[in-house]
Amino acid sequence: MGIRFYNLGLALLVLAAVLVRGDEPARTVIPIVRPNRSDKVDFDREIIPMLRGNCLPCHNKTTTKADLVLETPAEMLKGGESGPAIAPGKALESLMMQVSTHEAKPRMPPKENKVNAVSLTPEQLGLLALWIDQGALASPKREETIAWQALPENLNPIFSVALTENGRYAACGRGNRVDVYRTQDGQFLGRLSDPALTASNGAPALTHRDEVHSIAFSADGEWLASGGYREAKLWRRRFPIRSDTEPPSNLVPKTNSLLALNERRDLAVEVIHGVAVLSDAETKRFAMGLTRDLDAEAVAATARRNVVAKRADRDRRQAILEGARKELESQRERVKKAQETYTAAAKEVDLRETRIGAVRKKEDEAGIAVLKSQWTTLRPKLTEDQKKSATAKLEEARKETAKAVEEAKLPKQKLEAARIELELGNQTVDRLQGELLAQHWRRQTAETELVAAKAGASQAEKTAETGCRDALAAGFAPGGKYIVSSHADGRLHVWRATDGSPVDTIPLKAAITQILPGDFGQVWLKSGTHGWLSVSLQPEWTLAHTLGSEKSDSPFADQVTALAFRADGTRLAAGSGEPTRTGDITVWEPVSGRLLYSVPALHSDTVLALAFSPDGWSLASGGADRFARIVDTTSAKATRALEGHTGHVLGVAWSPDGQRLATAGADSVVKLWDPQTGEKAKQAGGFSKEVTGVSYLAGRDRLVAASGENELRVLNENGEKVDSFKGLNDFTYSVGTTPDGKWIVAGGQDGVLRIWQSGKPEPVLQLTNQ
Repeated sequence: MGIRFYNLGLALLVLAAVLVRGDEPARTVIPIVRPNRSDKVDFDREIIPMLRGNCLPCHNKTTTKADLVLETPAEMLKGGESGPAIAPGKALESLMMQVSTHEAKPRMPPKENKVNAVSLTPEQLGLLALWIDQGALASPKREETIAWQALPENLNPIFSVALTENGRYAACGRGNRVDVYRTQDGQFLGRLSDPALTASNGAPALTHRDEVHSIAFSADGEWLASGGYREAKLWRRRFPIRSDTEPPSNLVPKTNSLLALNERRDLAVEVIHGVAVLSDAETKRFAMGLTRDLDAEAVAATARRNVVAKRADRDRRQAILEGARKELESQRERVKKAQETYTAAAKEVDLRETRIGAVRKKEDEAGIAVLKSQWTTLRPKLTEDQKKSATAKLEEARKETAKAVEEAKLPKQKLEAARIELELGNQTVDRLQGELLAQHWRRQTAETELVAAKAGASQAEKTAETGCRDALAAGFAPGGKYIVSSHADGRLHVWRATDGSPVDTIPLKAAITQILPGDFGQVWLKSGTHGWLSVSLQPEWTLAHTLGSEKSDSPFADQVTALAFRADGTRLAAGSGEPTRTGDITVWEPVSGRLLYSVPALHSDTVLALAFSPDGWSLASGGADRFARIVDTTSAKATRALEGHTGHVLGVAWSPDGQRLATAGADSVVKLWDPQTGEKAKQAGGFSKEVTGVSYLAGRDRLVAASGENELRVLNENGEKVDSFKGLNDFTYSVGTTPDGKWIVAGGQDGVLRIWQSGKPEPVLQLTNQ
């Protein structure tokens, strides 16, 4: 119900239209049928549902026609361009009632409106009038209890996927559960279970009550975040450890040898010169050394990416520095020209002033001559003609003076303009000189950081090449599928027995001198300081924090539809919002579960995608309002609005160097942006269905896009399709990659988590619901 102020210009247009076409046919005033009741009308439960389809589409916080919002009694009382919409206690005097009954103009809703709104019925008007007469009160605060129903067992779509940076773990939101796998072999590591959601029938606890639309891993896999209705949950990884006096007697070896046999009885593992070694059990012939250090390799990979990011930052700073130099030179040239113009103008003004002085002198002489001509006692012989001549000469001199003064105005204006230009130019030069010094310092800092990053990467590479040394003990896990080795730094390394490839690392922080296989995926460890320990080789993610709640006071208005960790794992961004109303971002500290800051109403619709830049200084978001935005994480302010999609922005991804931002849209396109300028660089089209996700592979020249098609497209930096990953047979909702591009994971409507390795078009693993 819009209340529009008609100014004089609009009134004249309406009058002209009436004169030309005749006034519009009168609309019948709608009667008011008041309900026969004495109890209070509830605004939230009775008035808002009535207004939702016919009034709120045009008068909400996002779409505010005539500056009028009708979502709360307070906003109605505040009103819009025509003043308050309601007068509490006086329904018939309320403008909202008058325009809704069509008693007054502008009659609401307008005819042929774009939202298909219809006029309120007499009964609805009566209810509205009763509410206003009762004082137009807001509803009392109440805690709504949601009656959750169990999801169908066969409803298992994967709406979200996540990978750790090192590719060690993969997770998916399958229905209202989150399942975690080891990517190396597809080992199911478990389902995230909130003890508060344990079913009464003894079934395993759920992750969330509602479908999981967002999950995210921290880079090292220590934290896993999942999003539900009005809440996000933070899960922390741990390896279950139990202290016992001693293992069962049947596991104690008859000798102190570190040799252990697997079930095939043909391989042995032992420690030789600080290295865990696999050999033939009978011949003792060397098979392989177990030296790859997953943690060191991950550190080296991060260090390499850091070099790429620092080099890109250095180059960007260099470009900014060069631009500042050019701008300074341009401004100096501006000052030079302004000085020349000022000097020339000053010289012209001096000439004009000299000219004015000369003609004024002539005017003064002519004036004296006129005065003398009038002093007849002094000049009795002057004739009338002589007097007229003196007066004419004075008039001529005055005109000449006026002309000289007029002609001097333009040079003076030019002089003043030149003075202002010179002053502004000098001020700009002074400012740019300061900026140039600052940019030079930033460039030098970037160079220093690049040198340090290179040194760090070189050291990390050497550490990774050295691999796992200082082994203290080694042994087979139950069943012989895995090998476990302990090292002087207190870590346990888990290896796959078939090929010696590293599987996992357990930060035990204890010196282990003996390893024995246990039961149910556990091993027994002998420590000189802790005695015997029983350790599970299968990590668990247990609930650490619940952010928000299902209650109305949650910081999340609705579903948490996007989650993203910063590269260092110290920040978690969550995106949510009330559909069609607002899109909000909150940023949390994972260790404490503390809310650090919010970016409310960044979008005018739900936030659907989030991604931190590689350096962590920016946060990109995509929303249902068809915008992508970039937020400065230091100020929590939006710095760029990327406009161009004609559908929901369903995915965002930064290139490894931070110099490109990719967005995926429901309009079936992928757009590539320059995040520094906010300008679109390239676009990839040709998709037959919505593009639901996008993620960069190694480098800036390759990215993978998921959509409703039966493939993952690989695009180059120009948006051209150069390859694809096959094996899909249904709509794909989510895709993720490791920064080195070695692992790709995707999930969709069929509930199958598919994992690819770089260079292999078909999935290496297809993991179904457990």
